Amino acid sequence: MTDEEPKKEKVNPQDTIREANAASERLEKANTEMLALLDRQAAEKAENALGGQTEAGIAPKELTDEDREVAAAKKLLAGTGYGDQLFPSTPKV
Repeated sequence: MTDEEPKKEKVNPQDTIREANAASERLEKANTEMLALLDRQAAEKAENALGGQTEAGIAPKELTDEDREVAAAKKLLAGTGYGDQLFPSTPKV
C-alpha cells in the first residue's frame, strides 16, 4: 500500500451553485405537492368521519363460543405469565 493521497477533482463553484439551486427547486416543488396531498387527505378523513362512512361496508366480527372462551381464559390468566405460554400464537381479542 502506498501513502499517496487521491487526486482532488477540480470543482467549479458555479456548477455547484447551479446544482444546489436545482435541488432546492425540486425540494420546494415536492414540498408543495406533499402539502396539497396532506390537505386533501385531511379533508377526506374529515368527510368520512362526519359522514359516518369510516367503517361502511365492513361487517362486524361475531365471536364464536370458542373465541369467547379463549378471551375469557386470557382475561383470567392476564398478569400471571401463563397466558403467553398457553396462547402464544393467537391474536389479542
